[in-house]
Amino acid sequence: MFHTTIQIILAITAIFSIIMAFWQSKGKTISAARIQWIEDLRECISQYVAAVFSVVLILKEREELPLKKVPNDKIQYDKESKELQTNLKSKSEETVYLFSKAKLYLNDKDLQHVTVLTFLNKLNNLIGESKLPQKEIVKNLDKDVANLFEVTQMLFKSEWEKSKKFICYSEKNPICKFGKKLKSICGPV
Repeated sequence: MFHTTIQIILAITAIFSIIMAFWQSKGKTISAARIQWIEDLRECISQYVAAVFSVVLILKEREELPLKKVPNDKIQYDKESKELQTNLKSKSEETVYLFSKAKLYLNDKDLQHVTVLTFLNKLNNLIGESKLPQKEIVKNLDKDVANLFEVTQMLFKSEWEKSKKFICYSEKNPICKFGKKLKSICGPV
């Protein structure tokens, strides 16, 4: 009878250890994927913001081009105008690509993600507003970028906290603490 009780306890301990090992393995995989997602989205958004600023600067240069004191040099003016148009087209394509890529990283059913999407949309719409004066665009751009960074940092912090839940290294985690205590009592299974 005593021998059977010990076997049952060892079997339960073994099952518990297997479940804990599976849970930790799954958690580490999910955590690593979440951390990679954070890094990818961070990179995408920072590149998008840089591209948006480039578009705004090109638009500003294009707006100021007729005001330059070009001494009736139509050839030089046409060359600069064409160059600006080429750069604008290239940077605009880059913003569309990065905007789309960032959008695909986000979940439109999660409130934090929707907030980030809202500010991405605001930036996207802002650079499409060619009727606004450049000073107004730059002022709005600075404000919207600051807001985008703030909500994105909150999103990353939240996602980081979720990824830490899966990593079983904290002594404060009761499940991990119990598992470590059990291992110390029963030894490796």
